[in-house]
Amino acid sequence: MGFINNLFGTIAESAGIGFSDTNFIPSDADGGIIDLKHDADAAWLGLKSKVLQRYAYEYCAPLATVIDRLTEADVNGVPEIYKKGTDNISQSDFSIRLRKLFAVPNPMQTYSQFRAQQTAYKKIFGWCPVIAIKAPKIDGSFATALWNLPPWAVDIVGTGKMLYQRDITEIVKEYRVNLLGQSISVPSSDMILLQDGNFQDEQNGYITPLSKLVGLDFAISNFCVATEADNVLLSKKGPIGFITHDASAVKDAISGYLPLTPNEKNEVQKDLQQYGLTVRQWQHLITRQALKWVPMGFDSKQLGTKETIIQAERTICQRFNYSYILFSDSDSTYANQEGAHKTLYQNNVIPNNEADMREYARFFGCEDNKVEIKCEFSHLPVLQEDEFKKQEAQFKQSQSLDIDYKNGTITINEYRTAKGLEPITNGDTYYVAPQTQQNDVTANADNSNTNNEPTSQTNS
Repeated sequence: MGFINNLFGTIAESAGIGFSDTNFIPSDADGGIIDLKHDADAAWLGLKSKVLQRYAYEYCAPLATVIDRLTEADVNGVPEIYKKGTDNISQSDFSIRLRKLFAVPNPMQTYSQFRAQQTAYKKIFGWCPVIAIKAPKIDGSFATALWNLPPWAVDIVGTGKMLYQRDITEIVKEYRVNLLGQSISVPSSDMILLQDGNFQDEQNGYITPLSKLVGLDFAISNFCVATEADNVLLSKKGPIGFITHDASAVKDAISGYLPLTPNEKNEVQKDLQQYGLTVRQWQHLITRQALKWVPMGFDSKQLGTKETIIQAERTICQRFNYSYILFSDSDSTYANQEGAHKTLYQNNVIPNNEADMREYARFFGCEDNKVEIKCEFSHLPVLQEDEFKKQEAQFKQSQSLDIDYKNGTITINEYRTAKGLEPITNGDTYYVAPQTQQNDVTANADNSNTNNEPTSQTNS
């Protein structure tokens, strides 16, 4: 039996997907099982192959479900360009260019479609190459388009150097892209590499991480085989039983018994079609003949396919840090469902999204332009309670800082630093109470000050 037939089932094989002379279970030339720890010549392909990673998504429903749901959760984030270290939206020319680029990354996709595709690529393959269409040696913010490239169509050409290099262009020479019958070379300076994995792939020169599908070979195979077994039992279960002569009902077991001719068998079969479980069929057979019913069946529970399927689903969920409560849509309490959703965003979706936004910021040079790219998720109902607590904490912090400033224990710049703002010129001054009238600490604040930080009061 071929490898693909074992891993993804007969459906994949019938679709023309297969590798000859390759078995799922590592075997030697005599068909014996190989001990992988001691024999390096195992004929085993496995899910390290980008081609098989793609087929795993296509033929394993639980895997596709988990990846799609993670993708759908990620695109709930709203991207925005902020002044670095603040919650203030940047309106610089640089930020405006980036904002327009993210809104419509390319002629075929909106941001949500673009982000969903690259997230799916990352989850399946462990990485997603994004090409920026721009002129050579020009600021990335002037790019006219961003395209996600399918990882199976991209080969990475390294320089052979890594440890003492300080820039990606010194590690990756180029990306060779084979797409739509064309082959092009893309310099590393035009490519953004988004990653999703913790263990680097030596086959790719340690440049990209291993896909999280690596290690799920048996879980995916077990699911495909178990569901196919259930399907076979339902669609090809054979006869449910047969009617035969009841020898025990007559004195002479042989008396009156003659085998049916082929034509007579056909007549009996046609006659039996009058019986069944529909309204127009008969449910009972009445006859004087000595007949008996011999049922034929197989207890599908003995196969344990349901348990195998559930275990495979759980393994896939655990690998991708996706709660099985959310996957199974079980009748768990509302609190458990809400907690699982909240944990999904806090421990999975948002951290992964932030990592990608930092990679975009590195490519576009946001640090030099004193801005940062962030996706906002606080509008989601499941995170509303946390957002309220955050705003409440900020309000209390502002009150405390206001008191400290008025008491002369902190300067304006110390106030701003505590609020996550940049210091200002002449801001290392303490508050001095006005001699003529009582003013609020923010009365003389600059018009651009939207964070209610104080300004100094000094005597002439």
